[in-house]
Parts: sequence; C-alpha cells; structure tokens
Amino acid sequence: MKYKFIILSFVFITISSCSWVSEKWDDRPSWVMPDKSLTSSDNVEFGDYVLLSGLNINDSQRDLVKKLKEQNLEYSSSRDSMKDIKTYEIKGSLFDNKNLFRYENLSAMVDFFDGDLLASRVFINAINTENLDKIITVVYSFLMDFYQEPTSESSIYSFKTYVWEKGDIEIFLSIDREKNLVTISEINSVLEDSRAFKEFKDKYIEEYQTYEDELKSGKNRNR
Repeated sequence: MKYKFIILSFVFITISSCSWVSEKWDDRPSWVMPDKSLTSSDNVEFGDYVLLSGLNINDSQRDLVKKLKEQNLEYSSSRDSMKDIKTYEIKGSLFDNKNLFRYENLSAMVDFFDGDLLASRVFINAINTENLDKIITVVYSFLMDFYQEPTSESSIYSFKTYVWEKGDIEIFLSIDREKNLVTISEINSVLEDSRAFKEFKDKYIEEYQTYEDELKSGKNRNR
C-alpha cells in the first residue's frame, strides 16, 4: 500500500509538472524556439481577399498610398501610443457606393500592424434618418453580395451590429441611429491570431481593449 501511494504521488507530480511546463512554453516570447504556425506576422500567410473597402488583405502601406494617390484622396498617417499600429486617416474612401446613395460625409481609417494590413474601416455619415435607411439598405446588400449571410447580429438601444466571418476576414456593420452613422469594419483575423499580435495585446491590454472596441463597435476616437 505504501509503495502504491508513492507511485501515485510520483505520477501526479509528473503530470502537474508537465502541465505547468506546457503552459509556460505556450506563453514563451516569440523569439524563443518560435512555433512555425504562430511565429510573427512576417510568417503569416493570408488568403487573397478583396475587401469591400476597396483594399486587398495583402495590400502593403505602399499599395495603400498608391491607391489613394490614384484616386486623389487626401490622407495622413500616425502611430498611436501603442507604437506597433500605424493608422492612415483618409478624407473620403476607396469604398465604391456606385452612386446609389448620398451622404453628408465619407471617411476611412486603415490600420497596419508590423507592416501587415490589420483593419479597414469606412465611416458614412447620413444626411438624415431617411438617408440613413437608404445607406443601410445599400451597404447591407453589398455585404451580402461580398460575404453572404451574416453570422450574427445584436442590438442595444439605437445601436445595431451585424457580424460576418469569411475565411481570414471578420466583418462588422455597425449602425448608430443616434449619430446617423454607418461603419463598415473589415479585420484581418489571421493576423489577430498570430503570436506577435497576441504579445502586443498582452503588452498593451488596456489600450488594446479601447482599440478593439473601436474596431468591433464602429467607434471612432476622433468623433
């Protein structure tokens, strides 16, 4: 009986130690024996996805600037306090509404993480409630053509959000009736799952929560 207890104790300690080592190994920095499937954003392969915002998931910052210049769109770029994310703010957008609706204002933001396209957002301010309904109808139909049926939707007060997931892209259509605002957010979910980005989130968890809220709730810190 004594020997059985010793053997069982040894087995339990061994299993516990393995579990602890495995957990610590998963939390290791990306430069320590990198996992080929989760190394850094440099080694992440993205699908070839054209975005509704007029970009491609594989577009570089140079590609973006070239497209903006071709369309004579004014833009500015900056890095926020997190440093790892570079944001382009655009007066206008590469998004093509095919002249199917009017609007009060159209602007966009494109974010890059470590040189890769992380997210693209289009902000459409409606002239009035009737115009807002027209914009919602057209944009929703565009998204249905691009990404088919939404995977989920939610509402709270005057705010409504539709969510799509397609391959490497996560898409949010946010409608704020109080502000007459429609926001289209397209996010590179593969990049979000990379080890480099997870380390970035761990480092700037408080700032990232605010940023993620902007991405997935249609908010704009400059509004």
